[in-house]
Amino acid sequence: MAITTALFGPNDRMPHFAAGEWQWLRLVGDGTQVVVQAGMGVLARVILNVAGTRAAFHDVVGGQTADATNLIVNLPINTLAVGEFDIGAPFDDGLTVITTGAASDLTIFFSGRASYVSARTFGA
Repeated sequence: MAITTALFGPNDRMPHFAAGEWQWLRLVGDGTQVVVQAGMGVLARVILNVAGTRAAFHDVVGGQTADATNLIVNLPINTLAVGEFDIGAPFDDGLTVITTGAASDLTIFFSGRASYVSARTFGA
């Protein structure tokens, strides 16, 4: 199955990092989503919206193989309650998340050049 929804934000401006604001991505459904195609950043926080989700975060350039050699965080959150998890994990090459679970739904907060780029968001 593939990701059914990948909603990036904020979509009207750059986040105010100095004030503690992050870019975010809400994923609904299981599958693979390239969050940051290439480049450095930080995976800051994960909010589990539905129990029964597993999420593996990989430090890999988009389109390359996400495996155990580039795994940065593996959250077997299907055994944990719905909630928020502070991660604070840096990545160097890019960020890809693989979610599994019948009703996967999570929100991640990160910094880096998001894969979804619009002129409205990034002023290009």
